[in-house]
Amino acid sequence: MELDITIAEIKQICGLKELKSDDLFTSKMIIINQRIKEISQIRFYNQLVNKKAKELVVSSFKTAFAYLIYAECLDFLNTNTIGNGIIKSTGFADSRTELISSNETEQRRNKLEFMAYHTLKNYLNPAGLKRYRDLKLWDDLQKTDDQNAKRLIIPKARTRMALI
Repeated sequence: MELDITIAEIKQICGLKELKSDDLFTSKMIIINQRIKEISQIRFYNQLVNKKAKELVVSSFKTAFAYLIYAECLDFLNTNTIGNGIIKSTGFADSRTELISSNETEQRRNKLEFMAYHTLKNYLNPAGLKRYRDLKLWDDLQKTDDQNAKRLIIPKARTRMALI
């Protein structure tokens, strides 16, 4: 049993309508479905796959699925081929392109994963909630440049995890 979502829906949710090939997403769908199953409360997951879930639940799971599959494929989408990948900036008259760095790719991946877990927050099992809290902490650290604020946040991180 799997979540009923199409590649077209994934592309629309993630703003990737221009992406020509579906193969990359298709190859990851089983992996992401298993991940959704592992982090969700079984009651909601079963309602979903048995098509008995409320519209809000279905929408939440589809959105989270799309974010997770996008995060999973981010490295492959950011290829080193000119004209492909995730473009950071372009030069004069589009004669120069710059793709996002591996560090920026990792940050985007974490942000997409955080958005997915946040979308599913009400439906997560204990393992999913733990990962959500870890990602929330990472997100909080990313949002602040204030070193005093980071000093207050970081002790929480040390007691809960090795930061993402």
